[in-house]
Amino acid sequence: MQTVRCVFAVAAMKSWPLLQLDVKNAFLHGDLKETVYMERPPGYAKGDSTMVCKLNRSLYGLKQAPRVWFEKFHGTILQVGFAQSRNNSSLFTRRMIDGIVVLLIYVEDMIVTDSDAEGIRELTKALRCAFNLKEMGEVSYFLGLEVRRSSHGLFVSQRKYILDLLESSQFADCVPCSTPMEQNLKLSREGGGGSDGRSVCLSQFSRKSHLPDSH
Repeated sequence: MQTVRCVFAVAAMKSWPLLQLDVKNAFLHGDLKETVYMERPPGYAKGDSTMVCKLNRSLYGLKQAPRVWFEKFHGTILQVGFAQSRNNSSLFTRRMIDGIVVLLIYVEDMIVTDSDAEGIRELTKALRCAFNLKEMGEVSYFLGLEVRRSSHGLFVSQRKYILDLLESSQFADCVPCSTPMEQNLKLSREGGGGSDGRSVCLSQFSRKSHLPDSH
């Protein structure tokens, strides 16, 4: 996430475009080096029923799928002039005479920014030749971060992530409360002393080390 924030910060300060790309069915692009067999899918009745399938490409559900997909992407992106970061294996950069192109990938989702739009066009053309690429335009949601661009820069929040979390937990229709606990609740430093069973132990918490950051 530190790298994601750095890419966002550079794009905001330089007023560079920040685009999002997605590879459809990414794990199906990986080439298997190991010999892997699988049972024939249901409904496939051709030939001997004891026969199995030998895989030449990876499938979703294989433990090798994420690794072989990234190996495939890594080899492709290096062929078009990108270099992998030593500090973050998911970050790739391509330096040109007129500027630099920055690409950050998480599984099959990518964000790209550069100082010249021509660099992004060349990148998307090369990736489209190798994969089933989907161009999603200006980034709006990436790794739980909702991104909005304005004349003042980029505004990043987790509003959509929280709403989706409430929806999946079936709390979306709950009435919000101004405080996270019942008002006038009695707290005990020792804990377990309340007759109503609602006392909370505070002896193991430090204000400096356990309070969340203000941001």
